[in-house]
Amino acid sequence: MVRIVKTLLPLAWMGFIFILSGIPADSFPADTTSAQQSTAHVFLYSVLAYLIMGAVLSRQTDKKRNSVYKWKLSFFAVIFCVLYGITDEYHQGYIPGRFVSFIDLGLDTAGAVLGVLFYRFLNLNCKS
Repeated sequence: MVRIVKTLLPLAWMGFIFILSGIPADSFPADTTSAQQSTAHVFLYSVLAYLIMGAVLSRQTDKKRNSVYKWKLSFFAVIFCVLYGITDEYHQGYIPGRFVSFIDLGLDTAGAVLGVLFYRFLNLNCKS
């Protein structure tokens, strides 16, 4: 049951990101700053990477939980988040008042890296 929940959490979070990126620009408060928007990108994608790490590692046997495997998984999680970030930016291009931004994609990537590092730091001495 725990594995199913850990698998569904990243999918639900991706749906949440998709919903947020579909909100037209004029629906946001007028006093929203670019720093708040940047923080939101970093936060959303750090959580996504963290959830991906947890989901994949919850399905692995103890034999596969070695250091090299975890680094490969870390790389995979970041790449997955970057690819999802690209689709998210593409989706935003069709929303009124929103646009495609490579800066946002860079913030998504930074968030993914932070999420992976945070997961690895918290689980340094754990088997998952």
